[in-house]
Amino acid sequence: MSTPTRHSLIDAVRSGNDQDKLLAWNRLWSVYRDYVHYRIYRGGAEHNDIDDISQDVFATVAQRIDEFKINSRTGSFRAWLGLIVRHRIADYYRGRERSPGADRGSGRTDALRFVEDASSLPDEGQDASEDAQVRLLYERALTLAFAEFEEATVTMFRQAVADERSTADIAAEHGVSPAAVRMAKSRVLRRLRVLLGESAAPDDEPV
Repeated sequence: MSTPTRHSLIDAVRSGNDQDKLLAWNRLWSVYRDYVHYRIYRGGAEHNDIDDISQDVFATVAQRIDEFKINSRTGSFRAWLGLIVRHRIADYYRGRERSPGADRGSGRTDALRFVEDASSLPDEGQDASEDAQVRLLYERALTLAFAEFEEATVTMFRQAVADERSTADIAAEHGVSPAAVRMAKSRVLRRLRVLLGESAAPDDEPV
């Protein structure tokens, strides 16, 4: 049984049978994997530790996914995920500091202090490298979103967003109104945000 289109990746992970959940987890991991690696690196972790910390992050997501809700306190799934990344980096380096024979000159202490100081982390959307990573994240999710729309809707969206063609030009090519082009773009973008857990959708959201 397929996941209803109104579901986000997060909803899909929390519902359905085991096979559906496995598929949803694979999609969630493929979409967010590189973004998590980026946030771990930006959080002050050493390069050799990124894979281990990433495993800790996704293990925590698996354990706490039912706790996530889109609201004014937690914000988007991406923001919630960012908090988990920060905590897992801190926990990882605390453990290494306590471990016998830990390398005290490796910069781990500095990384721990960096993570624990919330003011040292840039706000999302204000950093060019963060924006680039978010664009890559969206591109991966768009592949999933496109599968839910008719070919004409996807084509008009690509022409409007990727090719930056005018609404009037696209409308003339497809024999539709400019309003229909704007609607196609809006529907795909709205679906993308829902898919990524950045906004909620009503149960009867059309595709």
